Amino acid sequence: MSAHTDSQREAERKAGLLEKELREGKHANPGKMSWPDFVLRHKEEVQPGLAENTRRMFATVFHTVEKHIPPARLADVTASRLSYLAAELRKAMKSEATIQSYMAHLRSALNWAVDLGLLPTLPKFPKVQRAKGAAVGQRAGRDVRRI
Repeated sequence: MSAHTDSQREAERKAGLLEKELREGKHANPGKMSWPDFVLRHKEEVQPGLAENTRRMFATVFHTVEKHIPPARLADVTASRLSYLAAELRKAMKSEATIQSYMAHLRSALNWAVDLGLLPTLPKFPKVQRAKGAAVGQRAGRDVRRI
């Protein structure tokens, strides 16, 4: 690659700018980023400004994604995989409120990736709603009562 200049100083300046752009992912193909690289970058760039409980929630959500729909790349997190994830969380007896919280945190992280150009578009998230008439304490078909 050429800097198209005879000046050593100008070439070094252009090389520095190119290196900065590469680090920021400006020349990466959207969606080609690996999932572990995305998680690490989110942890280093977004999470330091968040409350400790929020950082823990992101860690839990990312771990849950890796457990149920292990994506190799960021682009592997598709609408179909998100729907499957919601179904798996229901099978694991997670409450609808918990599933909704997980999806909201994941949507936030993926929106950040879209804003940076790391992901071309935000996948469609499944609607997570409590069944009509279901009490807040009910979980995926079993009644949770306090005695």
